[in-house]
Order: sequence, then structure tokens, then C-alpha cells
Amino acid sequence: MKSRARGRTTALVVALGLAAGCATAPPRAARPPVPDVGLLGWQALAEGRGGEAGRLFESALAGAPSSASAVLSRFGRATLSYERGESGRALEDYAALLLALPAVTDRPLRQALAPVAAARVLALYDEVGFAAQVQIAQRLQPVELARSPELPWLARVELARLGDHIARQAADADALARVAAEDGCASVMFEVGSLGPFPHLDLDRPATEAKILPERAWRPLSASGCHLDAPLTADGRGEARILRAAVEVGAGAYDIVLELDGEARLSVDGGPWVSHGRATGYGPRFSASRVVLGAGRHQLTVRTASNAGQTRLGLWVLPGAAGSPARFVDPRAAGAPVAGAPGPVAPSAVRAADLETAGVGGRALAAYCAAFAADRMGAIDGLAVALERLQAWPRFAAGLSLVGEIARHDPTRPATFARDAARRSLRAAVGADETLARAWQSLAEVELEDDRPRDAIDDARRALHAAPAWWPPELLLARALAARGLDVDADRALAEVAQRTGVEAALSAGASPSSAPCAVIEALRGQARERQQIARGDQLSVALRGCGGDLDVRVDRARARGETAEAIALLRAALRIDPDRDDLAADLALMLAESGPTGQDLNELAALV
Repeated sequence: MKSRARGRTTALVVALGLAAGCATAPPRAARPPVPDVGLLGWQALAEGRGGEAGRLFESALAGAPSSASAVLSRFGRATLSYERGESGRALEDYAALLLALPAVTDRPLRQALAPVAAARVLALYDEVGFAAQVQIAQRLQPVELARSPELPWLARVELARLGDHIARQAADADALARVAAEDGCASVMFEVGSLGPFPHLDLDRPATEAKILPERAWRPLSASGCHLDAPLTADGRGEARILRAAVEVGAGAYDIVLELDGEARLSVDGGPWVSHGRATGYGPRFSASRVVLGAGRHQLTVRTASNAGQTRLGLWVLPGAAGSPARFVDPRAAGAPVAGAPGPVAPSAVRAADLETAGVGGRALAAYCAAFAADRMGAIDGLAVALERLQAWPRFAAGLSLVGEIARHDPTRPATFARDAARRSLRAAVGADETLARAWQSLAEVELEDDRPRDAIDDARRALHAAPAWWPPELLLARALAARGLDVDADRALAEVAQRTGVEAALSAGASPSSAPCAVIEALRGQARERQQIARGDQLSVALRGCGGDLDVRVDRARARGETAEAIALLRAALRIDPDRDDLAADLALMLAESGPTGQDLNELAALV
């Protein structure tokens, strides 16, 4: 009995001691927050675990489409699909992402992802057939989406470009003008004078020294959608030009975006000059200025350092809040401008600090988006920093593939050096992940540009092995085989493309191959012309009408068949889309002289002169 009592006493003492110890022990540290699944997927991607990243992205997509995790995961899945040659799936994901982003409350996330998604939609649009293009255009409505103030200005410009591209493809001049009007593109602009014959030295001369022409002598810029072309100078040399436009807006904040390969200055209502580009360096090609404008008419003045030849530029006025788009009007019209206060606005690329605290996944995502946006804007200095950050992850295959793509078109290096740099990065990308069909495809293109068709053939076959359903490697393989003189093998590769994309089945059934991309139809038509297969060539030419362009061939065919009225109508339609094509204007004048009403040819020739 005594031993039992002693045991109970000991147990009680131990229990009390444990209780006292628990009471006096310091509190446990709070558990760290559970990492976002989307960011975990990007961390896996940066560390070379592509399969795990794909599974994490898929698991997070079951949530709300506008949640941060779902947005990150959809962007990650689209990136993987893009790199693996799954064009249709990537296009669907990027389009869905763009539709979901305006509702995302995380502004840095919107700023980072939207420009990449919009540019990728524009790039992938031509990789799918006409039927898929129609579905994407109807679902995305790029012209309307470009007016969303929740999206950064770079994404809105990319969406406006997509709307412009769709209208040009349909050869619809009215739709092209509507895109420009609804998306805030400048459609009316004049050259009003000159600052001197030295483009860069005279750019900052005082306004009192400028040679301003009388209004009746102002020279209109040629407008085609969101493109403006300044006419050639009288002596064909470069000079510092003064361009002027006017815009009517409601009261509020606006982003004024200027696109120009060169140096320029922008002023609103005679306010301070905002610089664009540099005299001694490259880029940026795009710049944006945030201005607060009162309701009414405002004057925009652009000084450009124009070299010899034609000067092409773009100008957008994008509202910072929902409402009516800015409307460009004739700057010669009466109306007192309302004072504005322009100032520079930061580019919409994500900053490293925005995602710096989100771990490896956040830093990798930030570097990827920053490099992409800097490349699209032509911001060479910022691009160099972003590329260095991307290369810090030697297993980040998608990031290295992006580095290689950017290096191919680096304007700061000679072409051979740029190709060598691209080759190194692309080889590193496929070394980290051999399933990246697009990196293999880019490698094959680099080798073909470098006159190495044998290496191009090998890389194209690896791309085809990585993505058997993707058509670009087969088309590139046909080109590389033809470059080596292996015509039979090249024809076999083209036949495989025609079979894979459904062209042969459609032509055999007498239908239009609407599921085939335009590049495939164009390649097959070129083969038919070489073989003198007239009936097949005509079928493929009809199929190409939905792709836009192809005008020269259609005009030649109409003239060869004696269909002069058809040829004249084609030329007139083309000049509405692209009014600066002097060769088309000359052809039209000659055809009118041959068969048109008297005097029309003289009118066309006079306009051309």
C-alpha cells in the first residue's frame, strides 16, 4: 500500500513539474505563412523541376480565376505550353489571363504579367489557323480590352497592336480606322516646321529659332491604323522636325505613349519637354508620360531627330480611368488649349522590390517579366540588368530560353556576335530541359541564319521530337533540307506539314483549310507554283485571302487573266490599308491609264508626285 501511495505522489509531482515547466516556457514562434502554390510552381521552374512546376500550376487553377495563386499558375502553365510548342493551349491560357487580370487587386502582379500575356497573344496569333483566330478574337475583344485602365500602358498598346493586326489581316480599312479611334492612337498629325539640319544637335534649340511653316503649308503625316509616317524631307537628308497633333479629352489623368526608334521630345500645351531615346545609345523605343488634363482640346508637340528616309512613329493617349477614349482632331482647327502638367511616368514593368520578399519563385518571376517588358520597350540598360538576374538560375530553362530569344535581336552587337550569344543561352536552356521545343526551334533558326543547314536540320528534328504536333519545326526542316539540296526530303517534310495541319484533307474535300496556319498555306502555295500545279495553287491562293497580304500575287494573277477591274479594286483596297506604298500607287496609275476612265490615272500620278 505504501509503495502504491509513494508511486501516486511521484506521478503527481512529475505532472505538476511538467505543468509548471509548460507555464514558464517561452511561447512558440508563430508558424510562417504557407507559401503560395503559384509561387512554389515558379520556384520549381527556376530550380529546373519543370514536371513538378506543371503539377503545382494545375492544382492551383481550381481556385477563383482572379485570385493571385490562380493567376500566377495560369501564367506559369501558359509559359510552359509556349515553350513546349503547345501553341493553342498557350494562346487560350494567355487570353484567359488577360481577361482575368483587370479584376486582380494586386497591382504589381497586374503590372508584371499583363505586358507578357498581351505580347504573347500577338505572337501566337499567327501560329494557329483562321478558325482558332476568330474564336480568340471574339473571346478576347482586344480593341475593347485595350481601353481597360486597370491594365498597364504597355499591355494596352500590345492589345491595340493585336486589333490593328486583325484588321489588316481582314483587309478592312474601316475596322483599321475604328481600332485607331477607339484605342487612342493618333490618326491626324502634321509636320509644321524644322529646327535645323542636324537631327540631334538641333533637337533642343529654343522655339524662337524654329522655322514654323504657315498652316496652309503644313505637311500631313500618313496614317494607317496606329502607324504614322512622316514624309521625306525635301533634300532627302536628316533634320530635327517639329510634329504637331491635337486631342480632345475629358478631365483626368492620361498616359501619353510615344513609339519611335530614335531620339525625340514631347510637350503638352507648350509645357516642359519630356525626353525620349538617347543621342549616344540605344532605346528605349517606347516611353510614357503621365499628364493630368482638363476637359477640352490639348496640343501635343513632338520633336524628332529624323535621319534620312521616312520616319515611322506611334502616338497613343490612354485614359487612366474608365470613360470615353481620347479623340484626335485637326490641330489647325480653332479652339483654345487647356493647360496641362506633364511629367514622366515609370515603365509598367514590375520592379524587383515588388516580389523580392516572395522567395525564389517571386524573384524568378519578377526577373522574367522585367526582361520581357524591357525588351518590348527597347530599354537596353534595364534589359541588361534583368538578363543578368535571369542567368543567376542556371536551371531556369524558360528564363534561359527567353535570354536566347532576346539575344538574337540585340541591336548593341554585330549580328554574328548576337547569334553566338543566343546560341549559348539556348543550348543552356535545352540542356536544363530538353522538352523545350521552342528553344530547339530557335536554335535551328540561328543555325540556318548562320549558314549551318546541317546543324539546323538536327535541331529542327529535336524540336519535332519534343513537340510532334507542332508544325513550325517541320516547316523549318523543309527549308534547311532545301538549303542543302535535299529537295526530295524537303518535299516530304512539306507533305508531312500539310497532312498534320489538315491542308491536304481540306483540299481533297474541296473545302478551305481554315484550321491551317497562314505560313503553312503560303509555303505549300510556293511549292505548287514551282511545280506549275495551277489548280492546286489557285486553291491555296483562295485559302490565303483570309490571311491578308499576298496582294502582289493576287494582282498579278488578275492581270494575267485579264481581270483588270479586279486588279484595280485590289490595288485601291490595299492603298486604303497602306497609303504609303508608292509602288502600288504607280501600278494603279498605269492600270488606270490602260483601261480606266480618262483622267483618273493623272489624279493618281499627281498624288504620287
